[in-house]
Amino acid sequence: MKILEYNKINSNRYLKLKLIINFPGIRYNDLARITKFNNGVLSHSLKVLEKNDRIKVSRYSNGRTTRYFSPSVPNDDFQIIGYLKNSTSNRIILFLHCNKDATTFDEIKNYIKKSSSTTSWNLKKLLDDNIITKIELRKKNHFYAIRDPGLIDRVTRNPNNLCLDRVLSNYMSLVEFFSPDKTELI
Repeated sequence: MKILEYNKINSNRYLKLKLIINFPGIRYNDLARITKFNNGVLSHSLKVLEKNDRIKVSRYSNGRTTRYFSPSVPNDDFQIIGYLKNSTSNRIILFLHCNKDATTFDEIKNYIKKSSSTTSWNLKKLLDDNIITKIELRKKNHFYAIRDPGLIDRVTRNPNNLCLDRVLSNYMSLVEFFSPDKTELI
């Protein structure tokens, strides 16, 4: 198997590759924190992995957020996984997905327990990226629904895709506290 062969070539790159496979959509900062490699070493290793088609890289928000995926993750899933890693977006997507009927703004706001402005901002992001759709009935009646329920079904089948960035960060903090050796993190 290629992964096992790769382990013999470079154990540091193998560690990063294993983290990326186990945590699809992991962010650069989380990889840096978990592996404790400096930016130059980490950046070089990730470029080598990408060049050799061992990982896929996705950049969002004008390059401010970089997420890493194994080659087995379809490109169509990147954006959804990124949104599922954010707590508020995750709650909106899963609420709309579980609630098969179109849902009003107020129902979403009440469910996620966020302010109108936060709800509106998150809905706008999801609308702009075609994750959800907005159905307008008359001027003030707006309903929201998932654009592609099949895609959400496929992505949410893998529980690692649902691991929130904050949860991963908190988990890794605990692991680091109890295990100073970075090779024991996985």
